[in-house]
Amino acid sequence: DGYGRSGVCGVRGVLRSAHAAVHPPGEQQAGGRRVITLTSEWSQNNLVGGSRLRYMQQWTLLVDHRNDHNTLQTILPPGPCAPLQGELLCGFSPVRGLRAVIRETAASRQVLEIWDSHGLRKGLDLTALNKHGRVYDDAQFGCLSWSECERRLLYVAERTQSSSPESPGKSPCGKDRSVYREDWGEGFTSKSLPVLCVVELETGDVRVLRGIPPQVSPGQALWAPGSHAVLFVGWSHEPFRLGLKFCSNRRLSPDGATLVYLQGRVFGPHNQCVSLRQPKHTAHSVNYRGSAGFGQDSILSLIGRIGNQDVKDVQRAMVTALQSDATLDPARLAVIGGSHGGFLACHLVGQYPDVYRACAARNPVINAATLLGTSDIVDWRYSSVGLQYSYDQIPTAEALTIMLETSPITHAAQIQAPVLLMLGAKDKRVSPHQGLELYKVLKSRDSPV
Repeated sequence: DGYGRSGVCGVRGVLRSAHAAVHPPGEQQAGGRRVITLTSEWSQNNLVGGSRLRYMQQWTLLVDHRNDHNTLQTILPPGPCAPLQGELLCGFSPVRGLRAVIRETAASRQVLEIWDSHGLRKGLDLTALNKHGRVYDDAQFGCLSWSECERRLLYVAERTQSSSPESPGKSPCGKDRSVYREDWGEGFTSKSLPVLCVVELETGDVRVLRGIPPQVSPGQALWAPGSHAVLFVGWSHEPFRLGLKFCSNRRLSPDGATLVYLQGRVFGPHNQCVSLRQPKHTAHSVNYRGSAGFGQDSILSLIGRIGNQDVKDVQRAMVTALQSDATLDPARLAVIGGSHGGFLACHLVGQYPDVYRACAARNPVINAATLLGTSDIVDWRYSSVGLQYSYDQIPTAEALTIMLETSPITHAAQIQAPVLLMLGAKDKRVSPHQGLELYKVLKSRDSPV
C-alpha cells in the first residue's frame, strides 16, 4: 500500500466484532432503498511499538429492499480507521445504533461516552462521581448493556464504602490496608465485591442497584425483556471466595440472549491440560483421561488417581508416538507443561528419568500438601486426590500424606534432565513457592535447574 506495512505492523488486523445499523430504523427509504452502516472493530500487532492496537472502521452499504428480500447495490468506500485508545467496554444501542464506551484516560480516570453518527453526544466522568470503584471490563463479571428504551446503561463495578447498597458508609473492604481483603483468585486479584450499576443517560445520575443478596457477587448482567428487571449471574462468596478462572460453570451466551448452565459437581474437577509444544519440532498435546475430550466419565476417572493415571497416559502416548513414527528420535525427548501440565511434566522426568532429556514447567504443582494453604481453589486440592471437601475443612495428617504421595516432589531425587522453571510471582492458583521447592531440591543435588 506504499507505506512499508511490514515495518509497521507486519500483519493485517484481525476482526474482533461487527455491528450493523439500518437507516432509517424500522422503515424503508423512497424506492425501497435502505442504508446500512457496518461498524467493525479490529485488533492488530504493532511490532515497532511492541503493543496490540485496537481500531474501528465503518462501511456504508446501499441495499434494495423489496418484497422482503434484500439486494446489495453498492458498497461505499470505508472511512479511515479510528483508534480505540483506552476503551474498556463498548456496546451498541438496540434501535438507533448509539455507541456507549467506557474508557480509561491517561490520568487513570474512567469515563462513559455516548457516540452517534455526528460525534460525541454525552460524557460522564465515572471516577469523579464516586458512586463506585473501578468498572469491571473482564469477561467473567464485566458487561455494558443498553435498556430497550435507550435511556439507561447497566454495568458492573467494584463496591466502595459510598456504594454499598446494604450498609451505606460501611464496607468490609474499605480503605484500611490492615484489613484483609479477599479477591476472586488468579486473574481477578483486583476484584472483590462487584455491584450492578445503572446510568440514567438523560440526567447523568448513577446508582447502585439494591436487592442483591449480600453474600452474592453479581456479573454478566443484562436487561430483561421490557427493561423492568435485570438478569445476572451470581457467585456466592460466603464463607470465602474460591478462584473463578477456568472454573466457572454458568455463563451467558455471547449475544446475551441465553443463560447457559453447565451442571457439574460442587468442588468437582476444573479444566486441566498438558501441552507438549516446541517450535520446529514434532509436538504432541496429550489428551489424557481426565482432560477435555472424552466426556464426564473420563474426567471423573482421574479423581483420586492424579500423579498416576494421568502420568501413565502421557507416557503411553509418547511411547505410541515413537513406535508409530520412525523419524522421531527417542534420545531427544523434552516435556513442557503449565499448572497441572507442569505437575505432569515434573512427574514424567522424575518417574522416567532415563527417557526425557529436558523439562520446562510453568507454575508447576510440586507439592500438593504445601499448596493447600495458598491456592485459590483449595476445593480442587482435596477433590483431585479423592477426598471430600467442605468450607470448614481442617487439614489432617492423613489428607496431607495422600496429597504428598501424589506429588512430583516425591520423585525429585531421581530427576536427571535439566529443568527450566517459569514462576509467576503473583500467581494465586499455584504459588511460586511450589517451583522453588523443586528448585532447592535440585540445586542441593547439583542438578541443572
